[in-house]
Amino acid sequence: MVQTYPRKKLEIIAESAVLPRIEQLLREVGAKGYTVVQGAKGFGVHGTWFEDTLTQADRMLLVEVILTAEAADVMLGKLAPLFETWRGVAAISDVQVLRPDRF
Repeated sequence: MVQTYPRKKLEIIAESAVLPRIEQLLREVGAKGYTVVQGAKGFGVHGTWFEDTLTQADRMLLVEVILTAEAADVMLGKLAPLFETWRGVAAISDVQVLRPDRF
């Protein structure tokens, strides 16, 4: 069997305007990389949303990052106050990785 290592996958959905702050927080907790996917449409507690503005200021993004359990916990603590003033949610799940040095 292939050796794997436990990590946490953090998925953050937030407004594009707050992305620079999320990136800064990821650097602070020691993230070695992350992926950002632009959202075009979705549905949430406030109903359906979709990108239809010229400025794209209301665009929603999905940020995916794999972290150690400790770093994920710290990151969630840093996101909580951010989401008091900005639209956003975060979910965390257990994952197994092949190359622990990458995360």
